[in-house]
Amino acid sequence: MKQSNLVLLPGYDGDGENTFTELIPFLSTKFTCHPINYPYLHQTDRAYSLDQLLDYIHRQTQLLGINQFHLLGYSLGGFVASAYLTKYPQKIQTLTLVSSTPILVSSR
Repeated sequence: MKQSNLVLLPGYDGDGENTFTELIPFLSTKFTCHPINYPYLHQTDRAYSLDQLLDYIHRQTQLLGINQFHLLGYSLGGFVASAYLTKYPQKIQTLTLVSSTPILVSSR
């Protein structure tokens, strides 16, 4: 039986592999886990916009060959995951936010 894919987005440090090291063994009993490492300010000489991070994550999922997946975002990764869901709703099966906040929308 083929497992569902789970994409994991880390917080500000962009280090998906280390952020989820202890969690992946538990999740991998039900999911094929794909922690994403994305570039962020202290790793490069520039800051990345939210749109650039969304494009980067989208390219990574394309390289992994996954069209639909569950998405988990931790801390800042939850904010990014919420924005990804807004931009690519057809790709997301479920969204889980951990220690995060959703995107705030102005009521103007």
